[in-house]
Amino acid sequence: PPYLAELANRTIEAARQRDYSVYVTTYAEGSAQGAQSLLRNFNTTVSDGMILSISEVENLEAADLDVDYPLVCVGARSTHGKADDDIQEARLAAEYLFDHGATRLAVVGSRTEPEHIDSVREAVEGNAQLRLRGVLEACAARGAAFDSRLVMSTGQDWTIGSGARITQQLIDSGIPFDGIVAFNDQLALGALFTLAANGISVPDQMQVIGFDNIEEAAYFQPPLTTMDSCLDWIAPTAVGRILDRIDGTRVLEPSYITTQSHVIARATTRV
Repeated sequence: PPYLAELANRTIEAARQRDYSVYVTTYAEGSAQGAQSLLRNFNTTVSDGMILSISEVENLEAADLDVDYPLVCVGARSTHGKADDDIQEARLAAEYLFDHGATRLAVVGSRTEPEHIDSVREAVEGNAQLRLRGVLEACAARGAAFDSRLVMSTGQDWTIGSGARITQQLIDSGIPFDGIVAFNDQLALGALFTLAANGISVPDQMQVIGFDNIEEAAYFQPPLTTMDSCLDWIAPTAVGRILDRIDGTRVLEPSYITTQSHVIARATTRV
């Protein structure tokens, strides 16, 4: 995915500035060869430490993260106090649409079936769950009705094609809505494609906001309003943290580190 590719590029550059090299590897999500295997079989003769981007489909236990080498984790997952907020980010995204005239929001990117949405109100991890919780909280704070029928699950598929298909299903449902919160920019670009194909004007009839600020977002037509991924903060922070652990000159207790995202306003939302 574009976000992970950019995270890797930024991490490599941040490490290079500190005279370190980065070896990038991937893992099969949710399989026997997933993150658990990667953590268990880490080769300390090749690398001094690991920066792990945790997929939300991984089922990691505290013991999996109790390793004998330097480890920093990034992502919206619990690390059980063993290693280093999407709610506020999604709340800001939804509130931005409300502030610019939207009245009924649809969600593209949920991994929760509509009948189970109430369970998300107490979610504490997972990008999709936390972002949906943030949208729900924004609706409640504004007194805006939230129709669970406007949340159609994409499962694990956060591609452009998935965004296009889900948006078509939302349109075909006949349920009125005038704003879309898409849980990543690829989903949002797919939504924009479908809106254009159906003759729905953006942002006059429909406003759309995504997440991650991938490179394509600024060059799509219309350019996409999105939430900043903060990679210019995440990558150097993760690199600095792992190098402190590798250096070992001071004891670092596990800590949970966050930063504040913000809206990058473009042409898919009103002025």
